[in-house]
Parts: sequence; C-alpha cells; structure tokens
Amino acid sequence: MSTAILTLTAVGFTMVSNIMILKFVDLKAERRARAEFNEWNKQLRESMKKGDKKEEEKLKKKQQTMQMMNMKASTARLKVSMYTIVPFFVIYYLLLQFLGGVPGAWSPFYIPYLMTTVRYVTQAGVKEGYEVTTFGWYIISSFTFSSIIMRLLKTQP
Repeated sequence: MSTAILTLTAVGFTMVSNIMILKFVDLKAERRARAEFNEWNKQLRESMKKGDKKEEEKLKKKQQTMQMMNMKASTARLKVSMYTIVPFFVIYYLLLQFLGGVPGAWSPFYIPYLMTTVRYVTQAGVKEGYEVTTFGWYIISSFTFSSIIMRLLKTQP
C-alpha cells in the first residue's frame, strides 16, 4: 500500500509541476532561446577547433548576450520550482508521518542513500535483502514518471 501511495504522490506532484510549467513558462520562446544558444555554442567550438581566430573573436563578442539569453530561458522554470518546492516539502513531511517509515519496496540490489540493508528470517535461514526507503521509492517513482509526463505534456527542456 505504501508503494502505491508514494508512487501516486510522485505522479501527482509531477503532474502539478508540469501543468504549472505549461501555464507560466513560454515554452516556444524557451526552446527558441536554447536552440539559438546551442547553435552559437556549436559554431564557437567549431571555430576554435579549426583555429579560425577571426570567427572565434566574432562569436566571443556575443558570449555575454547568449549566456544571458540562456539564463533567462532557464529562470522561468526555476521560478515554477521555487513555487512548488515548499508545498512539496509539506506534502512529503505529511506523507512520512502518515506512512511512519514503512519501506517503499524491496530490491534485489543496493543503491546507497535510497536503500537500507535488512536481515530477515526465512525457513531456509537468515537472509539479507535491501529495503527501499520511503525517500528512495519517492525519488525512483518521481524520476521514472517525470520523464513520461514531460513527454506527454511536451514540457521537456
């Protein structure tokens, strides 16, 4: 039950976050700015590789403008994150209180910080396994479903 609750919470929070991105971020302008920055960066690298100092100097004069444009494109998403981080912490804290430290799931392999090692008794004897912590399962669920939701809503950067 805790696994389902954590997964649904992660999916719900990701949906809300991405809907806010759709509503408050000009995705077309962001994509345009990123494409222009990437093109400029590619040209700069090519001119440096070729040793074309004239072209390199010309492109370096645009460097501050291009970096500002790229930063401006990233700032809109950062603002959405700033608005959603406090509710995230509140919801996560309440979720931890509700679940009371129940493991999110079991795993056949170990990932540091997301899992703990536990020993349990079976008919065959004492065995060792890995328990995914509540935090670990939330992170795994969030990463798994965020990419899917971002593709469905077309909010990926």
